[in-house]
Amino acid sequence: MNINIERIDRNSVYFQRLVELGIKLWPDNSYNDLYDEFKNSNHIFFGATFNNYLIGFIQISIRTDYVNGSTTSPVGFIEGIFVDENYRKKGIARKLVDRAVSYFKNEGIKEIASDVLIDNIDSQNFHKSIGFEEIERVVCYIKRI
Repeated sequence: MNINIERIDRNSVYFQRLVELGIKLWPDNSYNDLYDEFKNSNHIFFGATFNNYLIGFIQISIRTDYVNGSTTSPVGFIEGIFVDENYRKKGIARKLVDRAVSYFKNEGIKEIASDVLIDNIDSQNFHKSIGFEEIERVVCYIKRI
């Protein structure tokens, strides 16, 4: 399987498909809202393509605020990663992360972080399998006033 990893921006032929995959990852968003968010974001997107069709993406950022467990600043951060269900378990997500790591190294970043919902065991296992180390667990609260 010949997978290409390339940068995607708002002018890319893959941009609309990027938003479609983003909706699969974050289904509480509307297409239009996520389209606008991605279009106006300063985050970096890399996409995995197969036969000129976008099958996965990684959204990354460089954070200068505190990142849990980090000892350096700035820190590379995986904001989201998604591979279409039909293409999982083929090493595509790992290739996307490898591309992000390469990008961060070129930027002089020394640490890369990510977070996962506590009930997303598949994502936790994936992160561990590619060398991430669990740092802490956080319980978040909100009080409406």
